[in-house]
Amino acid sequence: GKFTSKIISYESDYTSSIVEDFNCLHLTLPVGDNTLEYTLADAFNDNFRENFLCGDEAYYDVKLGKKVVASQTKQIKDYPEHLTIQLKRFNGLSKNMLSVTIQETLDHSDTLYQLYAIVMHVGNTLMSGHYYAYILNEYNSWYMFNDENVVEMDTSYVLYSASGKINEYEQAYVLLYKKIKIN
Repeated sequence: GKFTSKIISYESDYTSSIVEDFNCLHLTLPVGDNTLEYTLADAFNDNFRENFLCGDEAYYDVKLGKKVVASQTKQIKDYPEHLTIQLKRFNGLSKNMLSVTIQETLDHSDTLYQLYAIVMHVGNTLMSGHYYAYILNEYNSWYMFNDENVVEMDTSYVLYSASGKINEYEQAYVLLYKKIKIN
């Protein structure tokens, strides 16, 4: 897909707009209270909201020759057929255990996606853990692929497990969606 990154200076007439390609959306998760309800839609909103660049993060304006206060926004311009989302759970070596409610369908800017695979991470650090996957087949049945074990799973269990609500050390890490329609 493609997204547009735009920077607007508040201290000059400088505006930058860059179109960038992406293969995977990397969504940063907030650090905090794991008892709060947080959804994948919240992660999208948080990662694509307007950010203010000031202080140490101020934008360097070449025309003025100094750092200036500016705003930065990102917006998805072209949606891919297959949307891969990585939930950025690792900061240094530690893992963010935030429970994230995963939607079976994702409706973003009039583009509707269907979840078809989830890569799970089990563990509490970047240096250790185990990965397994849930995959939806062409008959709309979910299967868990965990080493040599392949087991059919109920949709509600898959989504609940992916949220990390069964085991706080076991959550969705990568989500794969396919476009099913454009409204």
